Amino acid sequence: MLKLSNYPPNPLIMYTTYAGKIHNQITYLIHVPKINMEDTYLVKNNLYVTNRERTICELIEYEANEEYIYQSIESYTNRYNLDDLFAYASNRGLLSEVKKYIDTLSDYY
Repeated sequence: MLKLSNYPPNPLIMYTTYAGKIHNQITYLIHVPKINMEDTYLVKNNLYVTNRERTICELIEYEANEEYIYQSIESYTNRYNLDDLFAYASNRGLLSEVKKYIDTLSDYY
């Protein structure tokens, strides 16, 4: 099963339970043993995407490369209201982590 993040537009992030060869155009791959299908949207043919908020939270939760986390948060803060991200992060127990990345965003760039 594959689940693509639809956010941010770059990099493309793929979550997969498949351990075989993955197409070389995938920028970042997160392997998880079981994909939670909550908050996913079926695109077609067993391909699902998640919302922006979930993607950012999962990048933090799965300890992704900080470059991808900061890039995602920067892109999000330039386009969307942080209230939705804070609410989603709070529900997942990641609010303090999200706020830490937002507070240090200017130091990163």
